[in-house]
Amino acid sequence: LIYYKPPGRVIDALKLKASIVLPRYNIATEKAIQLAKRHGLKTVAWVVNDEETALRLVRSGVDGLASDYPDRLSLLRSRLLGG
Repeated sequence: LIYYKPPGRVIDALKLKASIVLPRYNIATEKAIQLAKRHGLKTVAWVVNDEETALRLVRSGVDGLASDYPDRLSLLRSRLLGG
């Protein structure tokens, strides 16, 4: 379930039997991500185009990131994983 404005849509995703929620990056809070996880949902934030936002989301527990610049985030991922 893709959404871009609050409130979060985890409950709607559960009603739809979705397996993934895709909040816009600015509303993908740690609280929302953890709520999704408690209900067995994956969380993919979109559109993440800068490292600072990507790091915040990774630290908050997001499962994936969608970006206009996947090559940049791939480099960041390599650095984070020590490779």
